[in-house]
Amino acid sequence: MSRIAIYKTRTPRTNRAKAVALAKDVIKHLDDFKNIIVGKYVEFVEEPGSTNEFKDLNAEKDVQEIIEPLSKKCEVCALGACFLSYIRLYDNVKFDSFYLRPSWVSYPYVVSVDGFNLKNKLLTVFSKSQMFLIESAFEKKDMIDDCNQSYVGMTKNKIDDAVEFGRRYTSPRSRLLNIMKNIVTNNGMFVP
Repeated sequence: MSRIAIYKTRTPRTNRAKAVALAKDVIKHLDDFKNIIVGKYVEFVEEPGSTNEFKDLNAEKDVQEIIEPLSKKCEVCALGACFLSYIRLYDNVKFDSFYLRPSWVSYPYVVSVDGFNLKNKLLTVFSKSQMFLIESAFEKKDMIDDCNQSYVGMTKNKIDDAVEFGRRYTSPRSRLLNIMKNIVTNNGMFVP
């Protein structure tokens, strides 16, 4: 069985169509993000002297209503970019999926995404193994080992393939772009 066939057997067709749409949206909005980085899902640091526009948002506030200004001020990783596209396309995310915390530097506060909520929402688009492959390619390291998780039905070779895929691209932006292009090319599956 080919590598593509193995990956395709694990993700339902409807999720794969959503994954293609989501990947295309990430590509479309790639230049909207403040920065594409490793090590954080989504983070927005309020700049000193700014209007604190997100500070008083109600937990029940629909994030889709503010996704455009929020996206432009966020630093994201691969799954974080997918999450913001998920909000843009499929909605049903309230502001309580984010949290405010004091900044350790001179900024008033930081808006971050709860990783548990992010992954639960993305499970409606990607399988757990697909998320680990995407994250491992983007971070250029074995994220399953890093998180002390099991290989969720994958072999270590699949993760190694993902890490090698990520190492082909020097910048986080080019890695993210090529991961998303791979998902589109492979009809909703990331096949490193």
